[in-house]
Amino acid sequence: MSPSEWERLTPSEFGACVSAWMEKRRDDQQIAQRNIYNLSLLIRAMVWAKRAPDYEDAYGGEKAEKMTDEQMYAQVKALNALLGGEEVD
Repeated sequence: MSPSEWERLTPSEFGACVSAWMEKRRDDQQIAQRNIYNLSLLIRAMVWAKRAPDYEDAYGGEKAEKMTDEQMYAQVKALNALLGGEEVD
C-alpha cells in the first residue's frame, strides 16, 4: 500500500487492515508453532532410534530407485554431455 493510499484510509478501512494484519500474524505464529512441534518430534525419533530414518521418510519426497553400475555410468555420461564436458578415455 502506498503512503498516499494509507493517508486516505477511513477509520473502518484502517480497522479492517489492522484486523487482517493481526489474523495473518496469528496464522504465521500457529504455523511456526506447528513446525517447532513437528521438528521436536523428528529430533526425538532420531535421538532415541537405533537408526535414524531416511531423509525421504522423515521429510517426504520420492525415494531414489537403486541403479545398476551400467545405469549409473549412462547417467554420468548423459550429464557430462549435457554440461558440455569432454569424454576422456
